[in-house]
Amino acid sequence: MSPTPPTSELDPDASIPLTSEKTEEELQENKGTNPEADTSSQRLKITASNGLTALKKLVVTEPTKKRVKRDKSFGQGSKEVPGSSIKSIKRTGSHGKLAMLPSLPLDILFEIFGHLSPADILHLSRTTKSFRRVLLNKSAISVWKAAFGNLQEDEAPTPCPEDLSLPVWANLLFSPHCHSCSASNIRSIEWTLRMRLCGKCTKAQSIPQKKFKKEVKLDIILLRCLPFQRRVKDGKTTTYCLKSHKEAFIKELDNLVGDRNKFIADRTSEMKARAEHAEVCEAWSDRLAEERESALEDIRDERRYFITERLYELGYAPELKFLDDVHFTKRDLVAPLDYDLEMLTDLEEVRVAKPITERIWNGRVKDKVVDFMEIVKYFREKNDRKLLMQRRREEVAKAWPVWLAGQAQRYPPGYFLPTVRDIAEHPILKAQIEKDGEAALSQPDILGVLDTMHDAIEAWRKEKSALLSSLVPEASRTDLIGDLNPAENLEWMERAMAVFNCDKRLEEYPAGPSIVYNPDKPYEEYLTYRQGQPARSYGEPTCMWFPTYLHHPSSRLAYPDWWEARYHVNEFFKVDGMPIEGIEGAPGNEKLRRAKWNCDQLVFDEKASGLVKRILEACGMPVTATVKELDAADPRLVCLKCTHGKKCDGERRVSVLTWRKAVKHALKSHWGSNTSRFERISDSDAQKARELEAAEYRTRHGGDPPNLGDEKAPHLRCLLCRDGRHEPMKPLNHFEMRRHFIRHHRERLIEFDHHQPSSLLTTTEIWDKPPTQPILIQMVPKKGRPTTKQ
Repeated sequence: MSPTPPTSELDPDASIPLTSEKTEEELQENKGTNPEADTSSQRLKITASNGLTALKKLVVTEPTKKRVKRDKSFGQGSKEVPGSSIKSIKRTGSHGKLAMLPSLPLDILFEIFGHLSPADILHLSRTTKSFRRVLLNKSAISVWKAAFGNLQEDEAPTPCPEDLSLPVWANLLFSPHCHSCSASNIRSIEWTLRMRLCGKCTKAQSIPQKKFKKEVKLDIILLRCLPFQRRVKDGKTTTYCLKSHKEAFIKELDNLVGDRNKFIADRTSEMKARAEHAEVCEAWSDRLAEERESALEDIRDERRYFITERLYELGYAPELKFLDDVHFTKRDLVAPLDYDLEMLTDLEEVRVAKPITERIWNGRVKDKVVDFMEIVKYFREKNDRKLLMQRRREEVAKAWPVWLAGQAQRYPPGYFLPTVRDIAEHPILKAQIEKDGEAALSQPDILGVLDTMHDAIEAWRKEKSALLSSLVPEASRTDLIGDLNPAENLEWMERAMAVFNCDKRLEEYPAGPSIVYNPDKPYEEYLTYRQGQPARSYGEPTCMWFPTYLHHPSSRLAYPDWWEARYHVNEFFKVDGMPIEGIEGAPGNEKLRRAKWNCDQLVFDEKASGLVKRILEACGMPVTATVKELDAADPRLVCLKCTHGKKCDGERRVSVLTWRKAVKHALKSHWGSNTSRFERISDSDAQKARELEAAEYRTRHGGDPPNLGDEKAPHLRCLLCRDGRHEPMKPLNHFEMRRHFIRHHRERLIEFDHHQPSSLLTTTEIWDKPPTQPILIQMVPKKGRPTTKQ
């Protein structure tokens, strides 16, 4: 039972339980004198006549409270205590401790609230109606001023505009919601409009400035008297005002009584002052945003550092380096990458701008980050395996030129051999590269394996011979190949009628970067060209004979894929002498790379082959004659189609051609017509033609044609780096070759300087370009050489 309130507050007619103050002895006495008296509590009715007397003798007491039995788990849930019917009750804390706060005197409330910030006051005013009435009353102005004064100097905004109250100003500054639809998280403030608007409301309630026409008088006034906000989004700048501002101003202007011009002038000066104030506020807002972002970034950095340190302690240092390689350095990676790992800093647990402690790390961050690092570890180990195979493949690429230099007699210059990439991917060496274990391949081991591959190399040659013969059309196979089996006999490739072209030359403007062969260009130009440039002049034939077409650049070289260039993969297949234009997404200092031999860009030139057949007939040589035999004969020919069928008679001046120039002449001038015929001039006239060619060269160039004995003439090729990274891709003169030896073969320089014939260091053979052709001359041959079958 609740305690009884004081007597003065009691209702006179109210009955309440009262207990006498008499002791037990007095009760016993009363019991003896008054049998009707009872020792129990007496319930009396207080009236006006006996109230005071009774209250002097009686006192209000509380009923005795029973002690509740509780076990030790009390407060941790409701459990029934054995031997008791009382259940323990879980306390949830006290509520409403500040419920009576609004009833405190205002001076005390204002003193308390004066220590808060404007944002706190604003939020407090939105908690209850009582607080709202108190804090939005005019008498609370001192609280708002004190709150703004509590801001630190670097956080304090510009003074409140005169046309705004402090609560409205605080709402604009510190309440990130749309002032139209109450959408949350609206960070940008329209300072000129003095509002926060979401994108949807801005679009619905605004009018672009461009809709106001400067020819309309009202629009001119509106442009001067309305606040216009400028917003930059996605690189586009828009300026607009609000429809409500426009309608309110027009209404105010229509209802104006007084000087209209003064009103417009005052409003114009007001808009100017508002624009200046908006600039100051925007600068303040930008500064605060930068400081806030800087503070958040500091928190992120500390969190990243904390997590990174813990990962190092857990042994994930290799995985962290691997992530850096994937996203930054691009080193020590073997592409193409078959995974797309996100950065560690992109994980939600890492990038969040919240402080981290050991408890947080062990609670909910560690497990997720460690799971991610285990995935990284899987791909890192997979990449490490690829790196090991890359290093082994690199050792093979270095050993191949060394082995070829030792096999120069068996495989002379120009011999049809697989490329270094073919060798590295051959099953025999591929098994060594991909074998289990962490051991690297040594050069002696690789040279030993190569010594066992002579039969494999011969089998490869026959396979490519069969592949190349498939390009020969049926009409030419009888004369060129005959009864030979291309898969077993390679002699057909050496025949003069085997003429090939690069199909890229047929594309005047190729779609992408390619490798083109044009033997009439210098070495610096004929191998590559830039994207979008023509591969050749219109109608310029580019015929290739043995062994040139076998060493055609597009058959042995290739542009690197973008991932090879970006991730520095297969660097050992580079050819330093073949720089190329930069590839998109890759460094600019790229070079061509060795490719597996292929004939994808080779096409058989049927017209040129037919012309060679007619030249052989004119020279009295069989159709099986080889290029070497035809070069040894070195005939001089006259085109009978140009002379309209008239043969040499000692009176007619005609152009005298070598057999290679005769083929190109017929292709260019007569479109490879099958009616083209040739006549071979006599040996004496041929010798005289060679003398005229040399004289013409001296006339044009002021000296004799270069010969192999001239040290200044580029005629040497290095045999120590055939198919290697440092192989010069053009002939060098003696001085250039010596510099090459100093740079790459210094240990063999003494042999080079002493010209030891047995060393086989250099050669004058040119296998990737046809012999230089003499200058075209004209003469009057006496008569042709009789045609005799050989």
